Amino acid sequence: LLLNGCMDFLNRGVRGDLSRFPQVVDADIPVPIPFEEVHAAIQQKVSGLNWSLEQVHDFMAEHFQGRDRIWKLSEGELTTYLYYLETEATNHGHSEMQAGRAVAPW
Repeated sequence: LLLNGCMDFLNRGVRGDLSRFPQVVDADIPVPIPFEEVHAAIQQKVSGLNWSLEQVHDFMAEHFQGRDRIWKLSEGELTTYLYYLETEATNHGHSEMQAGRAVAPW
C-alpha cells in the first residue's frame, strides 16, 4: 500500500492533474525584439519627432544616466529607449493638436 502511494506521487502527471499540489504558473516573458528591428523603429521615431542631433543626445542623456549615444545602451535599454520615444511622439502629437497644428493621421 505504501509503494502504491509513492508511485502515485512520482507519476502525478502534468500540471493541474492533482489539486493538492501548488500549481506553478509560467510568467509570460515577451520575446526580445531583434536589434535590427529596434534600431529601425528608433530611427523612424526620431525622424518623426524632427529633432536635431543635439536634441536626440540630450533626450538620451536625460533618460540613461548621461549616456547620450545609442551604442552605449544595452539591448534591454534599446527597447526602453524605443518606448520613451513612442511616449514622446504621443505627447508631441497631443501638444501639436492642442496648438491647432494637427497633422492628418494617414
